[in-house]
Amino acid sequence: MQVREPLSSYHALSGRALASRAVELLASVGISSPAARLRAFPHQLSGGMRQRVVGAMAIAAPPRLLIADEPTTSLDLTIQAQYLRLLTDLQERHRLAMIFVTHNLGIVAKMCDRVAVMYAGRVVEAGPVGTIFGAPRHPYTRALLESVPRLGARAEWLTAIEGQPPDLAALPRGCAFAPRCAHAMERCRAEEPPEFALGAGHASRCWLDAPA
Repeated sequence: MQVREPLSSYHALSGRALASRAVELLASVGISSPAARLRAFPHQLSGGMRQRVVGAMAIAAPPRLLIADEPTTSLDLTIQAQYLRLLTDLQERHRLAMIFVTHNLGIVAKMCDRVAVMYAGRVVEAGPVGTIFGAPRHPYTRALLESVPRLGARAEWLTAIEGQPPDLAALPRGCAFAPRCAHAMERCRAEEPPEFALGAGHASRCWLDAPA
């Protein structure tokens, strides 16, 4: 039903034409025996198959922009890698723009061209992936990257970000990250920083990046 509905609404298909197109969509996202799966309920499919069905639903319209919000949640590493390859293939085949929402920095490094780092509902740093990973500027971005374990690293403890995220309904004055930031100044607690351009499409919301 979930695959048929967008086809029926957008393409005005019905009957055998609708069923045939739904089967084609399921096959295009790598689902085996798509005709049989078309009659299956969600609980009869594995987590990886359910994610593939969601992919089929997403391209049924077809869209110009695909928003993938935590698409690899609850998938094991093997299925996760397969699903990421599928998303990349769908993007190239259908010439889609894609916004990838995730907390997994490894996936960001592999999948994305640009990255926007958010804290307390605001983008605090944005730029090309290579720039953000190679030369992060905002203290929150640096803290996130330092908290990721690395092969070959000899550190006994991972870096942790002290404190707790703020209540979004009662944000503190100034920079929302200031209460947890080791570099916070008095100005950080009094004034919310604007966006400072750092060059080559890179920008940060941090008073440390304010022009001298």
